[in-house]
Amino acid sequence: MKKGIILTIVVIAIVVAIFLIQRPGEPTQEGLGMLSEGSIEIGEKAPDFALLDRNGNRVTLYETLADRPVFLNFWASWCPPCLEEMPLMDASYQTYKNDVEILAVNRGEDGPTAVEYIDRTLPVRVSYPILFDPNEDVSRVYIKIGMPVSYFITKDGIIRHRRFGPLTPDEIEDNMKDLAENP
Repeated sequence: MKKGIILTIVVIAIVVAIFLIQRPGEPTQEGLGMLSEGSIEIGEKAPDFALLDRNGNRVTLYETLADRPVFLNFWASWCPPCLEEMPLMDASYQTYKNDVEILAVNRGEDGPTAVEYIDRTLPVRVSYPILFDPNEDVSRVYIKIGMPVSYFITKDGIIRHRRFGPLTPDEIEDNMKDLAENP
């Protein structure tokens, strides 16, 4: 009987923790164990990576940063908050694409699964680059749990802002404008 009660309490605690990690609102970026060992803090240099885009082109963070600052976003088709952000991100990209690049990294899915979602299910067509991290090699460096995850990275590679959980339209606008004006 006691084991059943304890198990029920543990399950409820896990469900509540997942809800708190995924809910919009105040950033939950500090103190929740969401970063992997050796994780990246605001003010530190973002680790470089190379991933393929939907056309099979190799894209690296540092080559992109040589041209302009980057809004780096991790998403997956199974993450409803991630999908809600994508049209907002694309609208912002249309405004800032000459000044700030968006790199959206699909976490843990093969390219065809992600492309199928983008092309057939998403209510708008996204125009920013989608990169694929099917083995989660890059994702493990930037995140441990929780989706979506976003980083705003200056042209010199410094993390200016990060957000675990969905961004509001104002957060996207404010951070894109900040990177455009202070690359």
